[in-house]
Amino acid sequence: MRVLRTGVSALPVRLMSAADPPPAGVSWMPDGDLLAVSFKDRVELWDATRRTRTARLDPVSNVPAICAWSPDGTALATLGRDFWLHEPDRVEVWDPATGARGAVMDADDRLCGALAWSPGGTALAGVTKDGALTVWNPRTGDRTATVATATGTVSAMCWSPDGRAVALLGQDSRMSVHEVASGDELVRTVRGGDGGANLAWSPDGRHLATTGIHWVRFWEAATGECLAVARMDAVMALDARWLDSRRFAVTGENHVRSVWTLPERPDAVTCASLLDAVGDGLRALTAEERRRFGLPVDEG
Repeated sequence: MRVLRTGVSALPVRLMSAADPPPAGVSWMPDGDLLAVSFKDRVELWDATRRTRTARLDPVSNVPAICAWSPDGTALATLGRDFWLHEPDRVEVWDPATGARGAVMDADDRLCGALAWSPGGTALAGVTKDGALTVWNPRTGDRTATVATATGTVSAMCWSPDGRAVALLGQDSRMSVHEVASGDELVRTVRGGDGGANLAWSPDGRHLATTGIHWVRFWEAATGECLAVARMDAVMALDARWLDSRRFAVTGENHVRSVWTLPERPDAVTCASLLDAVGDGLRALTAEERRRFGLPVDEG
């Protein structure tokens, strides 16, 4: 595994190597130098500056665990699974400074491959295969909320900046927003292209961005209206994040980073025509879809 420190050197630095089993996933600590590296039988924490292993974690899992850092980097959550499906999925919270295991949460059903921390780090969310949103207290392991959704299998999820709602991106590329306290569905969008993979909320809470196969879409968070669509050269986004409330950056599998600046005025016509092109077949937009894309609706 090699690390490239931007702004320091154009050459990657070798961090570690492993062949049996090979690394299966990598997750950076926010604004830090620690890397969580997932293997089939463990998770290792590496200091990318000193090039040393600082801790070994042993989640209850016989497949590579999914890792999610808390916003301040003081905790790491892992999602472990039993390949043979004999044991329930388990979420564990770890102290990266000591490698000690903290809270442990067993899921009632199989979880999708995503975990999301609330902005303040006081809540941790996961979604089951049937779309049930579950929220835990990561310090105690207590379940604090369960919200039934119609999303089904989820590809990505994120919290609103104020910590009141969670957005879900389904495998069918439909996005929904749910208020955690009430369980209400606040927004549900129409299908937005194939291969939905990434979902991110803008820092000001006004917009959501989603990515899929060759596309990036921007949505009004309050209404679910599609504001703009952009094609990207990469097939899939390896990383997608907001740089500020208007600029969105994607690093593709082609190792090219692209940055989009959200237009001040929606480009609804482009969005509507592209939605038709990537759908299952050409059809007329429904009245609801036309409203969401800012198109005129015949109320007669």
